[in-house]
Amino acid sequence: MSEDEVIVLSRNVTETTEYEAMLVESVKEKEILLKEVHHRVKNNLQVINSILNLQSSYVEDPKTLEIINESQNRIRSMSYIHESLYQTKDFSSIDFADYLTNLVQNLVHSYQLYQDKIELKMNVGSVRLALDQAIPCGLILNELVSNALKYAYPGKMKGIIEIDVIEKGNKLTLGVADFGVGLPQDFEIEKSESLGLSLVYTLVDQLDGELSLNRLGGTKFLITFDKQEV
Repeated sequence: MSEDEVIVLSRNVTETTEYEAMLVESVKEKEILLKEVHHRVKNNLQVINSILNLQSSYVEDPKTLEIINESQNRIRSMSYIHESLYQTKDFSSIDFADYLTNLVQNLVHSYQLYQDKIELKMNVGSVRLALDQAIPCGLILNELVSNALKYAYPGKMKGIIEIDVIEKGNKLTLGVADFGVGLPQDFEIEKSESLGLSLVYTLVDQLDGELSLNRLGGTKFLITFDKQEV
């Protein structure tokens, strides 16, 4: 090759650039669509909740009112998840600590506990949960915390409810404990006639998790399962 010769290498990047731009636009469109889906699901759940609230105004039987109230709390627990997903750019998971805080505050308000009756202690680290696990976990905690609020400290008895969410390796442990009147020694959750506790047992099975119950000095439920990668 002589000194006057020049090698010129060129490639057409136009097609690559256009393709990358199309991918970015497609992702944005899907994000908008997912936001809209979660927004509509949340709104539909709120409509159902409003219908139940309207229906409760025509009901005088205390037991029926209690059933309606519990149903509303379950609906809210799912609604909070879709609200969290609507407000984030990460649709694969939710901030479980924020979600749990909203859930517990709603439950305390729902049961209209008088001031200082229950002290809540929450030990929840920075945990993100996949949607497939967040919904059953939310419902499990809804049932266990509700039971503790309703039954652990009857009358004007005061007490503490502890809520733990601990992540260790690929394992996640949910714990709800009280130091109240406790459960009968022969109690078995899998044979319980309570709809809420039967739901807990079913949801733990859905998570492929393990459930344990400690009755020493009150009641403590522990649920452990493998956490999905997010």
